[in-house]
Amino acid sequence: MNISKEERGGALIFHLDGKVDVSSTATLMKELQSAIEENRLRLILDLEKVSFLSSSGIGTIAATYNDLRERGGSIYLAALTIEIQHVFEITGLNRRFKIFSSVDEAVAAL
Repeated sequence: MNISKEERGGALIFHLDGKVDVSSTATLMKELQSAIEENRLRLILDLEKVSFLSSSGIGTIAATYNDLRERGGSIYLAALTIEIQHVFEITGLNRRFKIFSSVDEAVAAL
């Protein structure tokens, strides 16, 4: 998985590309935690190019949600593929996260 970051509209956007699985979640968690430690409390995950999301990836995203919530921050999900959207629906996490069809919509909502 590749991660690139962009700042827009007061949010830090993480563009993820590839598989978010057990071999890549440590890197993702490190990047997200680093942002939180820098007091970046408005995060957007761009999942448009994510081809696979494992349970460890879901756990990483959920843990980040909890950390941000405790600090008064938020994490939005954007541009989910049908397959990734289905994962969030099956787990019921679609009711916990704010999910947007595009990064632009997520930025506008912040």
